[in-house]
Amino acid sequence: MLKCAKCSKDIASTKDGCCVCVKCQSHYHTACVSEAKTRASLVNWTCEKCDLKNKPSSISEQGNDKILEAISTLRSDMNKRLDSMQNKLDEMNGLKEKVDSVTEKANIIDDKVQQLNAEKSKLQLELTAAKKEINVLQKQTKKNNIVISGIPVQPNGTSVFPFLNRIAQLLNLPYCLTDFNAAHWLPVRAGDQRSQPIVVSFKEKKMASVWTNNGHVMAKRNPTSRPFRVRCLLDLQDNTLSAADATGGGAAPAPADAHDTVAQAPPPPPHTITVSQ
Repeated sequence: MLKCAKCSKDIASTKDGCCVCVKCQSHYHTACVSEAKTRASLVNWTCEKCDLKNKPSSISEQGNDKILEAISTLRSDMNKRLDSMQNKLDEMNGLKEKVDSVTEKANIIDDKVQQLNAEKSKLQLELTAAKKEINVLQKQTKKNNIVISGIPVQPNGTSVFPFLNRIAQLLNLPYCLTDFNAAHWLPVRAGDQRSQPIVVSFKEKKMASVWTNNGHVMAKRNPTSRPFRVRCLLDLQDNTLSAADATGGGAAPAPADAHDTVAQAPPPPPHTITVSQ
């Protein structure tokens, strides 16, 4: 049974006493509608609810709609801006993490640099001490060296020992290879292309100093003794006996053997013997 959409009462089966909305298909008593309806007007009749829906909105409602639309647009724009700002904030947070990581690594590197600087200072001190020690050792080593100059320049590969033998003969001294640690030619000096010096290193030191004066070989047995002239091996033996008697040394030392030569007692640097050409 159909009911009236307005009064909710039953509607008779006859169609003369009701009307139907062509849009929502709701049934009404003819007496329940607000205006009198003729049979002809019931063909395209619409109820009040559908009429209200189809009526244009008032000016105030239209303004409200525009405001709501503007608010919606503004909200959408604000959301987009907030999303953009959030993305930038996320990027900044990522950059901050990278900066913190770089800062931490820089601090580690700075600590290592300070440690290396401390080690460098320590090594510099050790190097300075080592250089001083090497300098002292070099000076001590050079005490056993003699430089012989005035010898004509010789071809490469020429042995120095024949020249040393000849010099020993000229000085009337014994010559023995076992007295030498080393002997070699020195480079030719830039200002003297006609002569080439020889450096000789002796095995042991038996004189405080030995030098030449006006072509004569002079020597000192110890730093405080008087110098004496060496003409032959016998002069060394006699001077050794005199030095022992002067110091109260008792019995004279044994005579020097064939290895006791003037060349065994090099003077302090520069030890130079000049051979006239």
